[in-house]
Amino acid sequence: MYKNNNMKGKKEKLQTEANKAWNNIFSRINNNKAYRNVIVCNEWFTFSNFYEWFIDNYVEGWQLDKDIVGDGTTYGPQHCIYVPKEVNLLFRKVKTTYSKGVTKNGSGYQAQITINSNNMKLGTYPTVQEAENAYLNARYNRIEELKIIYPRIAHIL
Repeated sequence: MYKNNNMKGKKEKLQTEANKAWNNIFSRINNNKAYRNVIVCNEWFTFSNFYEWFIDNYVEGWQLDKDIVGDGTTYGPQHCIYVPKEVNLLFRKVKTTYSKGVTKNGSGYQAQITINSNNMKLGTYPTVQEAENAYLNARYNRIEELKIIYPRIAHIL
């Protein structure tokens, strides 16, 4: 299936922004190995269908995410949402030797979380499980804060 920009030449509200987002989806899937198992729903191969969804969901400065609402394998209206970068980072998949938010630290395992681009160390623990619990606790607390800051998306957090 080929993508079809059936709105080329038109000048609609936010069309340029929508077109950038739409092209970025296909660029990621076609050019990034991390996206090799990700698909675009048939509906979004036609730009006007994506554009309709975009107009209802776009928030300037926020990022298109397919992992929070969906399972991370599909770009489509039931699987995507616009979220602030700090929310998106909490849900990103990170390849790690241990659990997310846990690194080896000399005598133990360090728990850490990134908030507002600042890496916050939560302590060093004797086991991976204890460090993971500290991270998960901090992550839970951060999500609760973000629900207050961003009530528009609180239902998905």
